[in-house]
Amino acid sequence: MALFSLLVAILVERLKLLPSGWQFDSVMTRYQKQFWDSQSLKSAFSVAMAIVLPALLVFVISFLLDGIFFDLLSLLFWV
Repeated sequence: MALFSLLVAILVERLKLLPSGWQFDSVMTRYQKQFWDSQSLKSAFSVAMAIVLPALLVFVISFLLDGIFFDLLSLLFWV
């Protein structure tokens, strides 16, 4: 399922089927501006939150979607 999700995500990203606000580059740019500016890097807590928060968010969402609707929602989340 992970390989299938990866292939679908790459296909969608390469064909530019998503609006520009949802594409990986624009989302990553906003994330870097929010968490990785010079002010945030001075605090160890801010750096830890910038690293741990996305991983924790993905874990919680995938845990909540597990087994719902024959795992189709999990597949969409992976993509």
